[in-house]
Amino acid sequence: MNKNASFKRKIIYACILVVLLIPLFILSQPASPGIDGQGGTPGGVLAQLRSKHHLDESELGDVDLIATTFRLFGLTPIADTILWNAANEYRMKKDWISLSATLKQMARLMPHYESVWRFQGWNLSYNVSAEFDDYRQRYHWVIEGLKFLEKGVSMNQKSIRLTWDVAWHTSQKIGKSDERVQFRRLYKADDDLHGSRPVELRDCWLVGKEWYLQSERVVSKDNPLGKISPTLFYSNAPMNQMSYADNLEKDGRFDEKVEREWKKAEEEWKSFGERDIETTQGQTIRLNNLTKYANLEKSLSEELENLEPELRNELTQERRQKLSPEQKAAYDKNWSDRNAEEINLANEAEEILRITNMQLAERMAANNIEHGKKIASELDNAKEQATWIERYRDLVNFNYWNLRAEFEQLPDIIEARKLIYEGKKAFRQGDPKLPKENYDKAFALIKKRLDTDEFKNFDSEDAFQLDFKTTMETYLKILEQNNETIGEDFILHDLWMKSGGSVD
Repeated sequence: MNKNASFKRKIIYACILVVLLIPLFILSQPASPGIDGQGGTPGGVLAQLRSKHHLDESELGDVDLIATTFRLFGLTPIADTILWNAANEYRMKKDWISLSATLKQMARLMPHYESVWRFQGWNLSYNVSAEFDDYRQRYHWVIEGLKFLEKGVSMNQKSIRLTWDVAWHTSQKIGKSDERVQFRRLYKADDDLHGSRPVELRDCWLVGKEWYLQSERVVSKDNPLGKISPTLFYSNAPMNQMSYADNLEKDGRFDEKVEREWKKAEEEWKSFGERDIETTQGQTIRLNNLTKYANLEKSLSEELENLEPELRNELTQERRQKLSPEQKAAYDKNWSDRNAEEINLANEAEEILRITNMQLAERMAANNIEHGKKIASELDNAKEQATWIERYRDLVNFNYWNLRAEFEQLPDIIEARKLIYEGKKAFRQGDPKLPKENYDKAFALIKKRLDTDEFKNFDSEDAFQLDFKTTMETYLKILEQNNETIGEDFILHDLWMKSGGSVD
């Protein structure tokens, strides 16, 4: 009985829908311009009104009566399912025109459902574009995806994720894909896309940065980030500035502009480090404050210990008496010689012997207790702040990029990059002499900077070592061509070894 009633309701709904669609179809018919001298048709009521009053779509409004009717009668889920299936079918058939039309209809039907815009923007830029062999066709569909996302932003101006997606696609798909050289060239020359934007500002990294900054402006007390990591979110714009400066050099530019752009990257990165960031525990930290709290922790620790210098050792000996013979034996044994049971016993002993700062203060003489508690509380807070800051800095490799921006803007490092660029180019052109000379001069400049106090630990950064290994790939080929190898006298021997290299 219930099944029959449900079926009858569906039939009734379908009939009503058909009846409604007939006048809507008539109303929304587009005008036809005519072919080969034959007269066209005036179209439906809306098209005739548009013609009579000289209105374009932006002035008349993006009216979609069919989509509105679906929403009015609660039929959106049905249409949603049909259109999703149709979109997947068109993609399988590689019917890109029908796919594009279907996606647009889906967006009209659910203009405030950001998942539609996000998924289909990705689908066009990444999935559909990959179906073509010609990079120009791939670029076309990447841009179609970007336009789709931008349309989504215009319909959902408070959507952080949609605005962020435009930034991500612009930066990553144009600037990091396998076709990035061709894509960046096409992107910069795309007048239809950029309009009045000056050519020098059309680099994908700069445009992506604009969108990242726009996504930041969307954030407010009433429109929070939610589950989005604030550390990663706010690092995007300055990271794009880093990528822009880096790509200027990859494009063969080594003038004062490069120095200025790296300087700007440093300033923006430090500004990011001054931003208040809320941790998952509700604390507010600033990434630039690691040294501040590390130094505070050190000074407070010394102050606390100096109140009663022998007390911690006395408490440790007192607690050691409470250890079982097995715990003592395991704790005193070298960690590498412990078996599984002894590891557990040693961990138990460590927990018993652990004396917190507050426990130390509470066992002080009466005249030191209150002052000791105050220091212990401040010390614990400083340590907690430093721990959280270090953890969040690791998320964005903060220390590396801070040093990298300072390092790359130096005139002698810019000169080193230029020498490497020209040496690699000469090697590809078959020059037998210039490549090695250029690389050796560049390495000498880099070595001189790494030996300074300012950058003495820079070569310990994994990202720096990875970048160096990439540089060494061409240098090793140059040496091989000259029947040479890396020896102990290599000027960047230590860095090469840290990077996982070897010498002959």
